Amino acid sequence: WTETYFSGNNKSVTDYNLKDFIFSFWNTGTGFPILSPFWYIRNLMVLCLCSPIIYFLCKKLKVVYLLIVGGLWFFTPTLAFTYTSIFYFSLGGYLTILCIDILSLIKKYKHTIIVLFIVFSIGELLIHFFWNNMSIYVQKSVLLQGPIFFFTISLFFVEKGIKIPQSLSKTVFFIYALHYPIILGISKILLKVLND
Repeated sequence: WTETYFSGNNKSVTDYNLKDFIFSFWNTGTGFPILSPFWYIRNLMVLCLCSPIIYFLCKKLKVVYLLIVGGLWFFTPTLAFTYTSIFYFSLGGYLTILCIDILSLIKKYKHTIIVLFIVFSIGELLIHFFWNNMSIYVQKSVLLQGPIFFFTISLFFVEKGIKIPQSLSKTVFFIYALHYPIILGISKILLKVLND
């Protein structure tokens, strides 16, 4: 019964040899580890090793380097996970190296940040259905604004004295690790039920 929910495109885990098990943590042949959200952790480990090079580029080329990696990420017409990793890691390095105070910028532009994120999020939903070939670029705009938006909301909670239970922070990794398999499973079941 469950075999209808699997594509059959990949080797079954029961047929894995030692090499397959080792590589499943890195790349199963699809560009992703066996648990695909872990591409982020894999790329982060590689970028940590490359951090002296990124530090040098951020320090010497400054905004030019950021524009190059940002442009590569933004104008690649897919989600481009490698470019995503390089860009965000470099952006974090750039802001730290140049001692840019993000907190004061967010406080200054908080209303603009919230409005832009909401407008772009709604735009992404509409464009996704009516003008799909441009959707990826609006989606990347939302991805770029997302961390800033949620940082702004978090800052609002802190300023208002709203406390989030610490027990929730213990669940973050499990949500990150399991969100994709759960969403994938639910979507496959829904497609099966709706098609039958």
